[in-house]
Amino acid sequence: MLPSAVPSIFTGLREGLANGWQTLVAVELIASFERLRYLIAYGRQLFQLELVLSAMIVVGLTGLGPTACSRLPKTICNAGVRRPR
Repeated sequence: MLPSAVPSIFTGLREGLANGWQTLVAVELIASFERLRYLIAYGRQLFQLELVLSAMIVVGLTGLGPTACSRLPKTICNAGVRRPR
């Protein structure tokens, strides 16, 4: 029973990580007076586009980390499986 439930468990973990990350980024950009929101606002006020873009890239790359880790078990489990053509 457990082997058939593993894909659903990892799907739930992936969805939970995605929702948690979206909430964290939203709160960070709305209610924070430090960190990324501060960098973006500071860069915008001083017309420093490279600062704004670098902060946006940091948000994107940090979001890719959990996504890549959540796809890793699927990649490992399907590594030895041959698919018919």
